[in-house]
Amino acid sequence: MILNGFLNFFPRKPLFVLHSLLLMSSKNCKMPTSSHFTILYGSQTGQAQAIAEEIHENSSQHGLQSKLFCLSQTEKKFTLEKEPLIVFIVSTTGEGDPPDTMLKFMRRLKKKTLPSDHLKDCQYALLALGDTNYTNFCNNGKTLDRRLLALGAKQFYNSGYADDAVGLELVVDPWIDGLWNAVKKSLGLENGEKVCNEPTQNECENKPQPMTNGNDKKPLTVQNLEYPSDKEYIPEKNDNLPSKGLGNSSSLLTEDNHNSNSKGDTSPGQASTADLHLPSLRTSSETLSSSVLSIPVLSPNYLSVEYHTGESHESSPWYQDRMFSKATILSAKTLTAEDAIKTALEIELDITDCGLDYEPGDSFDVLCPNNQQEVTELMYILGLQDKADTSFSVNVMENTTKKTAVKPRYIPDPCTVKDAFLNCLEIRSVPKKAMIRMLVEYTKDPQEKRRLQELCSKQGASEYQACIRQPSISLLEILKAFPSCCPPFERLIEHLPQLSPRPYSVASSPLSDPNRLKFVFNIVEFLPYEDLRSSRLGVCTGWLSTVTENMRSDFADRLSQLQLCEQQNNPAVFVSARKHNQFRLPNDPKVPVVMIGPGTGVAPFVGFLEQRKCECKERSPKEVYGESLLFYGCRNRNQDFLYKEQLQDYHSSGVLSNLLVSFSREEGSTIRYVQDNLRLHAKEVAKMIFDEGGVVYVCGDAKNMAKDVFAVFCEIAEQHLGISKVDAISEMSKLRANKQYHEDVWT
Repeated sequence: MILNGFLNFFPRKPLFVLHSLLLMSSKNCKMPTSSHFTILYGSQTGQAQAIAEEIHENSSQHGLQSKLFCLSQTEKKFTLEKEPLIVFIVSTTGEGDPPDTMLKFMRRLKKKTLPSDHLKDCQYALLALGDTNYTNFCNNGKTLDRRLLALGAKQFYNSGYADDAVGLELVVDPWIDGLWNAVKKSLGLENGEKVCNEPTQNECENKPQPMTNGNDKKPLTVQNLEYPSDKEYIPEKNDNLPSKGLGNSSSLLTEDNHNSNSKGDTSPGQASTADLHLPSLRTSSETLSSSVLSIPVLSPNYLSVEYHTGESHESSPWYQDRMFSKATILSAKTLTAEDAIKTALEIELDITDCGLDYEPGDSFDVLCPNNQQEVTELMYILGLQDKADTSFSVNVMENTTKKTAVKPRYIPDPCTVKDAFLNCLEIRSVPKKAMIRMLVEYTKDPQEKRRLQELCSKQGASEYQACIRQPSISLLEILKAFPSCCPPFERLIEHLPQLSPRPYSVASSPLSDPNRLKFVFNIVEFLPYEDLRSSRLGVCTGWLSTVTENMRSDFADRLSQLQLCEQQNNPAVFVSARKHNQFRLPNDPKVPVVMIGPGTGVAPFVGFLEQRKCECKERSPKEVYGESLLFYGCRNRNQDFLYKEQLQDYHSSGVLSNLLVSFSREEGSTIRYVQDNLRLHAKEVAKMIFDEGGVVYVCGDAKNMAKDVFAVFCEIAEQHLGISKVDAISEMSKLRANKQYHEDVWT
């Protein structure tokens, strides 16, 4: 009809005139061929996948259409070189490796036969997730970045490197905020629509638009982070914003219009001198309480729960996709003195019929339940105590707008409410901002609602870090702090992650007994927080401590050996083998070995040495093995020197060439940490590693020890090889790549 009117306006003009007019019009208008882009993710624990799904869910709100694929689906669902605009979200695992879902993709991408222009038609943006507690921060993302550029791909937006050590959201949120305009520019779109009001003599060019922070073209990291400045409204002091009309809006507005750089608006992470009190979980700073809030879009509901009245079933641990076998606990003993700061336990398992074939250096998973008392409290607060033993099924809502809506595979069907909280959902997890945004909708009290809005807002980023993330606040503590908040069960299933098994390093050798396995751990303790929680123990270490308490008591010590061997009443745990991480002894026994493991980090090395002792019963260890050093550290030789007699025996028998111990809390001790001992024996270590091709193994705390040890090795390389600091770091990176430097570390 519009076309007919247009033709009638030119009744005597030939058709070629119309064609010419349309052609002229098209030259003066940005005519995008598509609003599509592709999101590809590689995820090990689910964080990269969740971020990718968030971008996918929100793309339509920005006038864009997206496709979402896991990188494991390469060549099945997508072909990289045929995707013109790609957003990568990838994590790093292990010793800087790709997640399992990316291995096949990276093998294909690293083929030397690929030409340098293989990806010349591809533009990409990349968000890498990592943890600066580990020495190879975001290595997988950086490797992918370099390879894409080497194959001719072009960046249209600067890469982001998010650090889980301080909070992924500090980089992820602003990176996503800036992504939308970058995608639109690359597609020739503005605000998701065609733009025809800017005449030009030349056809439009789609030039890559690297992401910048202002005029800064550095990759987005926590250090150079700046949030975009938007015009916002500032409410009056202590104004409680109503919930009406929140819906899916991303900003909360009040009457007076001000620019965002006005006095009452501060950037995340900045403190105002006007703040009269420190913020807490319940109470915000004065600056934040008088600021307008840009809050996340509310995630669409997508699950429904159907209760089966009168039905119940027995609760039991359950995990998807992997086989967990029941292993009986044979013994449990405390390895530390009563006055030690930390309590270390050793547990021995009977793994007969578990199918758990292992070698020293391997680790395995333990499936543990949540704390029973916390589960009971949570159900009571949610009003679910009367339904604790009621079975239910989970289904996807027919009318949901969520694009990636699927039933959680980790909740069996049927399942009881108590079982879901006890064995399926990670109720101790720190709530993400999307979850807090959901809780806003189910909070009645205006002041409580406002505070939750602040904690999930862009402006409240620093208070989210200080009041939720750093003290490891859980859902239970939030519900205690905000008593008018009562979310439905199905909303919690949508937002709580799966209860994950906990990994432990093996501290034994199958050569001693293939049906027995030992592991050692410290009982993790968390400090009290305000009036919301008393001190608490780690989920798994606390549970293991509880179930083995009678086995470690004086009463148990008085039992006869015969009674100890009776297993019918012994507690059991569910275990599963983990994919081995190459943290194993060299195939050539003559290769020198340097082991560094303070505290419970000594566990795999006890297994190493036990293995070697079993292998050379009829020969001298010096005839069989190369030189071996163990750097061990603890606080006090009389309190927490783990496996003291055993390690000294390995040393005296020649299985271990040298045992080098440091004590951090003993008066007069000059060698306090393993790093100090490394420096003291730098020449010997350098000869073993750089001259004789030895292998280094580091196990233990990632936050301080592992990074400090790596730094000392860089010093040793610099001095021994006579090279610069930069070249020393490069040399150590080569050792890591050549599997001469291994880490098994944790935070």
